[in-house]
Amino acid sequence: MQSERRMTSARGFLFNRFLRIYPGLWACLLFTGLLMPVIFLHFDRSNAENWSSAFSYVQNNWWQPRSQVGIAGLFQGIPREGDLNGSLWTLPYEIGCYVCLALAGWFGATAGRALPAWLLGAALLGLYCNDVLLPAHAVFFKSEGRGLCAWFVCGSLMALLPESKLRSRLSGSVVAAVAAAWLASFRLGVPSLIGPVSLTLIVLWLSWNLPLKGFETKAGGDFSYGLYIYAYPVQQALAFIGVVKFGVVVYFLLSLVIALALAILSWHTIEKPALRFKFRPASI
Repeated sequence: MQSERRMTSARGFLFNRFLRIYPGLWACLLFTGLLMPVIFLHFDRSNAENWSSAFSYVQNNWWQPRSQVGIAGLFQGIPREGDLNGSLWTLPYEIGCYVCLALAGWFGATAGRALPAWLLGAALLGLYCNDVLLPAHAVFFKSEGRGLCAWFVCGSLMALLPESKLRSRLSGSVVAAVAAAWLASFRLGVPSLIGPVSLTLIVLWLSWNLPLKGFETKAGGDFSYGLYIYAYPVQQALAFIGVVKFGVVVYFLLSLVIALALAILSWHTIEKPALRFKFRPASI
């Protein structure tokens, strides 16, 4: 939301989002779709079916992530059998939300005073609540991923508030009450209604108060996206070679270290260079 409000055009905002998502995604597709099969399937010229599946995996997911879930013969015999990168299922929803935000900005709903954006956000959340409570009469959020859209709206609305003001009011006791309400919602059978607002506030508070806050700034990069796109294939590979037999702690820590290393490499070699071409905001 903040980046969209700083931009002078919806086109510039969408182009910047494109640079943040697709170059890193393409590099990940090439890595997971071509290199990992060579390592784990021991490709040779006789594996025509595997090669064809690997190339189609890269091609089919190039613009529409998750159009093809896996590669023939790869990662069989593990719990999420054949699924190469399950994390990518959220990307189409994220891209769709960016497009909707750009349209809202193009119509002037996010420019100037925040009231129009708050009204639009409230209307969308109202439709979301209606569709959760009355799924047979869904109006707008008919997709299974509608919760992601609601979380996106909540995060965008929080971005309209001055950070200093939000941080001063979002105390530990307030977050504890929000967390309690969220946990109670499971008992009441309405976690989908409470989740978007409560989890947005909880994640914001954690980002400001965890011991590792500011880690990426100190480390010299934004590694969150790279960690997101590489964690799942790394975990699948480790499960395939049997690392899970050493226990969940070893499996998790090793997954984190390898995925973070790939994320750092992705940031410095792909993502950061791509962002040099982005449109700059009119004012900061």
